[in-house]
Amino acid sequence: MIPHSISSRLNEPYSYCRLIYDGEGKPIDYEFLDVNPKFEEMMGLNAEEIIDKRVTEVIPGIRGKGTDWIELFGTAVKNQIDEEFDFYSIPLNKWYKGIVYSPSKDHFIALFNGIKEKEENELLLKAVNDIILQFDEDYTLRKVITSKEDLLFFPKDELIGKNVTELYPPEVSSKVIRTLQNTKRSGEKQVLEYPLIIENENKWFSAEVQYLNFVTGKNNYIVKISDITGKKHAENNRILLNNIPIQVWCLSDEHTYGSVNQSHADFLGFKVKDIEFKDMYSFLDLEMMETCFISNREVFSKKVVVKTHEWVPNSSGEMRLLSITKSPILDDKGNVEYVVCTAEDITENEDIYEFSSKSTRNSIVDEEFEREFGILTPSETSNQKAQQNAKKLKYLTKIKKEKYRSLVTQLSDMLYLHDLSGNIFEINNSAIESSGYSREELLNMTVFDLHVDKNNQHEIIRQWESWPANHRFSIKTQHKTKDGHIYPVEVRGNKIEILDDHYILALVQDITEKKKLEEAERNQIIIHEIHHRVKNNLQVINSLLNMQSRVFKDQPILANALEDSQSRIRSMTIAHEKLYRTDVIGCIEIADYIKTLTDSITSIYSAQKMKVTTEIDIQKTYLDMDIVIPLGMIINECVTNSYKHAFVDQDAGKIIIEFNQSGDHYNFVVKDDGIGIPEGLDYMKLNSLGFKIINLLAKQLQGDLKLDNVGGTCYTLLIPKND
Repeated sequence: MIPHSISSRLNEPYSYCRLIYDGEGKPIDYEFLDVNPKFEEMMGLNAEEIIDKRVTEVIPGIRGKGTDWIELFGTAVKNQIDEEFDFYSIPLNKWYKGIVYSPSKDHFIALFNGIKEKEENELLLKAVNDIILQFDEDYTLRKVITSKEDLLFFPKDELIGKNVTELYPPEVSSKVIRTLQNTKRSGEKQVLEYPLIIENENKWFSAEVQYLNFVTGKNNYIVKISDITGKKHAENNRILLNNIPIQVWCLSDEHTYGSVNQSHADFLGFKVKDIEFKDMYSFLDLEMMETCFISNREVFSKKVVVKTHEWVPNSSGEMRLLSITKSPILDDKGNVEYVVCTAEDITENEDIYEFSSKSTRNSIVDEEFEREFGILTPSETSNQKAQQNAKKLKYLTKIKKEKYRSLVTQLSDMLYLHDLSGNIFEINNSAIESSGYSREELLNMTVFDLHVDKNNQHEIIRQWESWPANHRFSIKTQHKTKDGHIYPVEVRGNKIEILDDHYILALVQDITEKKKLEEAERNQIIIHEIHHRVKNNLQVINSLLNMQSRVFKDQPILANALEDSQSRIRSMTIAHEKLYRTDVIGCIEIADYIKTLTDSITSIYSAQKMKVTTEIDIQKTYLDMDIVIPLGMIINECVTNSYKHAFVDQDAGKIIIEFNQSGDHYNFVVKDDGIGIPEGLDYMKLNSLGFKIINLLAKQLQGDLKLDNVGGTCYTLLIPKND
């Protein structure tokens, strides 16, 4: 812990605590071991009311309302991380932020940073949407916090002091009061939804009500009001879509469902929630793939409306004639954002022969059919027509199956049809090309011959046998080619029934590139997390140095040295923060970094009487950490030196920073229009830590450093590019 003689002099609230666990090792409380006067002031309690007490005694109701402090601090101790926190405490009706870290097992130190009321309100608006109303026990409004005054019923200044009955129409105010009463009686949060007409527009709102016992002051009702008009409209649209007979669905890409309506789900024989945002081929059989592969690709690639008529089996296996329309919805840049699809069942309304004649009049299918079955005349009986149509449908189905076989052979995914023992019965061209085997070889193999691990084949067969018919599955595994190459695959398929026998129909996709992309993304996340933790550790060190500098405020030399160290650490902290945020692994955009760094330095010296302006002229360039960290520290030393020494007895000054590329070098310049270094003084021999740091870092960058003392101080550094 920090000695009390030091903690008592801190300007920020401070507490040193010990975690308390249950029998399973889960943190359930913590005990205050030490606090400073600022913490007493923040809590509104004396030290004797806090020290050696549990937090659940000091702050009743701390658990279960808002952020759980015990869980927050317990996680920091368990993972041994130094973490920033930023949350609103409902029991205390205050916003808190700061840093927590664990100096020893089961113990933690929390350093709080105070927030002004205005900042608190702004932060509160980020945590809760729209409007916060605070009512007293008499249902009179005492406080309003909102960033959306257009949703208020009166001007904000006129709201305070009004009763609920004055704010709402009678039919709404009675519901609000009843909800407030229920909240107080039950002690549980209550939610009320109600409509209002605002500026001749129908609006829907959600009121989330809590009755809170604050540590200080009277008990109050806190009401969070959110505009849910869009949500209600979406619900109404969903109800409308689910009650129309036409099938409606969206595609987010060529093979993935977005939203679907009930009619489409019923047609396929699944629940809506099981279809939405899933791979659509998991719900379709081979008879439906032609429409999906051809029309989906056309509407996405050509950005045109595609209309087709298709015979499609429904969930009962009955063939139905659907009129399908797929319409692309474009974003602001003209790209397909999603596709809206509709399907109308026209089986009963459309004569099968007439439909086929219209849609395929010039095809060989029509000509062959007419030669085999002849053309129906109007004089023929309806029974004859029905028989002829039945023959027509049977013939078209035969032709369609041949078309599907042709389509399947051209699928980019590998297709395998095998029995429950693994014997392969059917394949497509992609399976032949990817495996390296010939068609004859594959048809004399089992799927286990393609697997890397054959030890579990009996277990897999038992699993296949246990599945019911039409069971769908998706797994990731590895396949092996004829020449021994091993590659990752994703297998999607289902158990089907053909002539009373069961088979597995599987589509296999090579996911080598997908795995590489996932691995790269995973590595990027790890790298970002490392930079985040380094940044947090540097911030903790900075906070500790800040505390130490206050302790030695009566010793200017030592205090200044600590402040200089803080400034140097800050330049590294900003670099790691930028690396944590960037999408380019290991690189930082230098213009943004230098601006952030100089703004940070400027804010430290902003209280000085002199007015110093900073001009930055930097080309947008991405540099790796080997250059950025040393360069940032050089900037910190140069700019800090200018603020401290360059503008003595001056009312104003200017600092200019330039960075650009020239051939095989980077040109870096920091200059000011101050008094400059005294003439005749050899800065290379100065016993100054700042100058030593600049020289050492310039050598680390293999750069050529020059100092010009005309019209101020100008540092010029040429840094060779290391491609």
